[in-house]
Amino acid sequence: MLPDMDGLKLAQFIRKRGLDSEIVFITEHGEYSRHGYAVKAFDFLLKPVSYLQLSAVLKRFINERSSDEVRFITLNNRGHMIRLNLRDVDYIESSKRKLKVYTSSESYEFYSKLSDLESKLEHHFVRTHQSYLVNRDKVSSFSTNQVHLSNGKAIPLSRRYHTDFKERLNDYCCI
Repeated sequence: MLPDMDGLKLAQFIRKRGLDSEIVFITEHGEYSRHGYAVKAFDFLLKPVSYLQLSAVLKRFINERSSDEVRFITLNNRGHMIRLNLRDVDYIESSKRKLKVYTSSESYEFYSKLSDLESKLEHHFVRTHQSYLVNRDKVSSFSTNQVHLSNGKAIPLSRRYHTDFKERLNDYCCI
């Protein structure tokens, strides 16, 4: 761990980078548990932690992760078939007849229509603009004309898609 960085600061660092990691806090101070919600902690354990407590958290983690629906997109990128986990896709951009799929580390181009892909990905992605589909898991905030992703990217949000985007995002997470 870096000097002068406690667990909460490390968790904030992880979330700001958009990393898909589960966080379990283990501490002697129960009053810090409320901070775990801000960084979407998986669980919070008070020291001393018994084997049974840790085992129960790990079993719950394994059960929840294994029941997660893992979906993939397969695309032809310059003659190579590439299979991408939808969790890794930040957004998809359309330009003429080409689609560009952006992940945190790379982008891939292929020929297709955005509307065709949208119908296949409707549970994970939402249209924000005539030329963009955004992974709902990657949205950190939005305004009247932009969607901000957890990686810091800003994607256009047109008036035409604003209401539908807002409704679909609210249906996805209830607060």
